[in-house]
Amino acid sequence: MPTTHPTIEEPKNRSVIDHIAIVVDDIDASVDWYASRFDCDVRWHDASWAYLQFANCGLALVVDGSHPSHFAVQVTGLSRFGQPLSHRDGTRFIYVNDHDGNVVEMLDRSAVSEASQ
Repeated sequence: MPTTHPTIEEPKNRSVIDHIAIVVDDIDASVDWYASRFDCDVRWHDASWAYLQFANCGLALVVDGSHPSHFAVQVTGLSRFGQPLSHRDGTRFIYVNDHDGNVVEMLDRSAVSEASQ
């Protein structure tokens, strides 16, 4: 007998995953590897981290100790998670841990958007 699933109503608002950050051993080699295999833009690249923009999400490549492996979710009302810090690009963020210890970055890009207007 086939299993039936209840109809799930589409949510009206969906959270947006901004980027995923992974720790790599060599930023230059990793940028070369990803950029040569995928259709993505290298938005930033220095000795400690790089940011690659894919069509649907960003990929941050970081060296061990600079940032934890994490994924970032765009949020409003950042202060409800604690005291925000600022990245060098002007975005504000807070790292939190989920109940299993995974790092989630709560990210507010509105300061960057407002500054560019």
